[in-house]
Amino acid sequence: MEPGPWYWSRGRWRWNGREWQLRAFATALALRGRDPATITGLNDLVEIDAYKQGLRFFIDRSGGKSTTAIVDLAGSLKAIARHHLRLNQNHIDRLTTINRRLSVGPRALTEKNRGRLRQFDDPENVAALVGLPHKLIGIASRKRNPRAGALLAQIAAAIAILTMAPIRLDNLRCLDIEQNLVRPSRRSKVLHVVVPASDVKNGQPVDHPLPLPSVALIERYLKEFRPHLASPSCTAFFPGRRGGPKGANTLRGQIHQTIRSYTGLEMNPHLFRHATAKIYLDGNPGAYEVVRRVLGHRSGDTTFAYYTGLETAAAVRHFDDTILKLGKSKSGR
Repeated sequence: MEPGPWYWSRGRWRWNGREWQLRAFATALALRGRDPATITGLNDLVEIDAYKQGLRFFIDRSGGKSTTAIVDLAGSLKAIARHHLRLNQNHIDRLTTINRRLSVGPRALTEKNRGRLRQFDDPENVAALVGLPHKLIGIASRKRNPRAGALLAQIAAAIAILTMAPIRLDNLRCLDIEQNLVRPSRRSKVLHVVVPASDVKNGQPVDHPLPLPSVALIERYLKEFRPHLASPSCTAFFPGRRGGPKGANTLRGQIHQTIRSYTGLEMNPHLFRHATAKIYLDGNPGAYEVVRRVLGHRSGDTTFAYYTGLETAAAVRHFDDTILKLGKSKSGR
């Protein structure tokens, strides 16, 4: 039986997507006839023949066709080969050639997500989301229970980061104060969210400078609230009860529930990537290259496939306003 992405640890089920991918690929090689005793490290998974054999197992299992899950798996393995194992460029090029054959074409937003994004056709909802972190930090400061206030401030900081630097949930929850929050200099007021390529799903490094209001909120969270949640030796930005980073399901649920409670909006952490793209495109129709860079897409085709049409409602409003203004101008003569 293949290992699943969920594992039991410290009295609860936990998720480790990257580890599951590696275990699943090693299992696939064994099922294709490879002696498990010869699989002793990551290098064994990205040998060219092993790479082909493992991917062939998953393709055969899906009826002879590639899937987005297989593409993600191949992308993760290639990122490990490049950034962790630091294999030579010729080897990376051969993996790239194999991966290109797996392409299933640009992805697109699901109808469910497109439906959820319609709530941001309303400017009041956009303002409610963007202004929520500062609202929450104010409420947190008035909480009589220090831990309750700190937890609310923690979610305020999470939403602030997701709004201005829409990274994936696993990268968000694993942020480390010492490694992932970087200033250009000691006296600089600018703060960057930095995640190395080896820790990012598609192998694209993250380097997001945050605006000063977000920096001020984060600094307040770190100084005033976070000490109620973590020991001095803990460096996790979002510490859990047991000292390490907060679990993905816990953080996801807290973000979702907090946004719903204070704004009525239906949001999950991943939807921030789509929502911020829509909000930006509404104000800047056609500016897909900016969105591509912010979200870290390798190809503009991916960005266009996901977000084309999202700014249609804003374009229609602009069109209607223009026509109505012309009508008023004519009638006033």
